Amino acid sequence: MKIAYLTSQYARAADTFIRREVRGLREMGHEVHTFSARRAPGQDISEEVKQEQANTLYLTEQPVPKLAWSTIKMISRRPSRFAKAAKTVFTMGSPGVKNRVWQLAYLMEASLMAEELESRGVEHIHNHIAQASATVALLASELSGIPYSLTVHGPHIFFEPKTQNLGLKVSKSAFTACITQFCKSQVKIFTPHEHWSKLAIVHCGLDETFLGAPPTPVPNKPQVLTIGRLSEEKGQLDLVEVIADLKNEGVAIELVVVGDGPMRGSMEALAKSLGVENHIHFKGWKSSEEVRNIIEASRIMLHPSFAEGLPVVIMEALALGRPVIASRIAGIPELVVDKESGWIVTPGDKDDTRRALREAMQMSSEQLSSMGLAGRRRVEEHHDNRKETLRLSELIETLGGRGVNEATTTKTPSSLNGVSQRPHI
Repeated sequence: MKIAYLTSQYARAADTFIRREVRGLREMGHEVHTFSARRAPGQDISEEVKQEQANTLYLTEQPVPKLAWSTIKMISRRPSRFAKAAKTVFTMGSPGVKNRVWQLAYLMEASLMAEELESRGVEHIHNHIAQASATVALLASELSGIPYSLTVHGPHIFFEPKTQNLGLKVSKSAFTACITQFCKSQVKIFTPHEHWSKLAIVHCGLDETFLGAPPTPVPNKPQVLTIGRLSEEKGQLDLVEVIADLKNEGVAIELVVVGDGPMRGSMEALAKSLGVENHIHFKGWKSSEEVRNIIEASRIMLHPSFAEGLPVVIMEALALGRPVIASRIAGIPELVVDKESGWIVTPGDKDDTRRALREAMQMSSEQLSSMGLAGRRRVEEHHDNRKETLRLSELIETLGGRGVNEATTTKTPSSLNGVSQRPHI
């Protein structure tokens, strides 16, 4: 089947899970064409990411005359479809000149994308991240008549679900994949009940890079690790104080920070003011292979976030046999089992995080390895990319294609029943 993938920024260092999914679909025989609203700025990227970028059409990089000409052609060739799409987009946004300009821009991008989809013979559109790019996917679907679906992650879509028209996007989709049960519950809040049958669970997954070999034993050295964008909602600033407190207690500990972002300067300044600048090591962004090596060199993964979907780095750490200390938010407790595969702590509670980290540092490597193996078993069961991509492929094959109309997709097909009713974490 010919499938179009659209997201806000593809490809980039942080979207490994989407690239795995695209690669998995291609390995199943699907022809996947990638589109993106814009290119990710200023990141050190691997050869794989560069190759994906080279084969991706970036909508906002197209000249305005080209976008305008695609829009004019769509008006002349598909006047009824264009009128429907225009009505949709201009009822979605807030009033005001600026918002109207954005809505027009989305319509022009969708016109170009619809033209590309038709010329390439695409049969289904799938969008990741249910924000602006999902608006373009919806409009491209209405303009071309090609069904679309989306994957909802969180947390940002749930900060402004009504402004982002989440319920409308789900209602007009052939199906909507949610990455956790928590995510699905939040989507239900903003979606009319008659469209709940469209909601399916498709987890983000790992490939052979992390699941292809048994995990190595947890090392004895006192290195712990946190990975992610250094931003307010990730909660890493609290870790600096936690590390300083444990150091003052006499606990031997070193923190490796992988990632970058607006909070890095604040974290470095706080580490220096607390006298732990030599105990916290900032590494910036790293490739998948480098991340794997750093995880294997660490005793435990820390993820003190305040807002999440379900971080792939947690899956990666557990798959490599490393327990995780993570916040009790969103879908994280569906994967990390407290005192079994790690520790679930209260978000923003430094005392709770310090307690868990102290316990972890006092445990033997054998005890931690046992916890890590329990976590790996959950990842193998629920986050194997082959299984999850097959589930998505079945949904697309069942519900995709030009013959699917809205009346059909409001019913629950057998494949969606299989996804919705099977046990999920």
